[in-house]
Amino acid sequence: MKTFSYIIIILFILFSISACQKDIDTEKPSIDSQYTDAFPLNCDTLYFGEAFEFKTHLSDNEALGSYSVAIHNNFDQHSHSTEVSNCNFDPIKEAINPLVFIEDFDIPSGQ
Repeated sequence: MKTFSYIIIILFILFSISACQKDIDTEKPSIDSQYTDAFPLNCDTLYFGEAFEFKTHLSDNEALGSYSVAIHNNFDQHSHSTEVSNCNFDPIKEAINPLVFIEDFDIPSGQ
């Protein structure tokens, strides 16, 4: 009878632990800029002081809560691109008072 009681207690603990575990989203969100009117595209140049409208398609298998925009100089000609094509860069320059802009934006629930 004691063995049966121990089995019941162990099963109760296992069920309690498994019921409390949350599903973890392991699928990465996607950023799609390969559609009409997307901007900026790979190799586009943006100039300080000129206004522009950022257009891209963000998606995920779960709802996204926020996104972050980071804008910074590229005087050292580095790239964050995942595209195969190479851009034609100007020669490497020394940055004087380089621009760095990073801001997070919330996405309203249900969008």
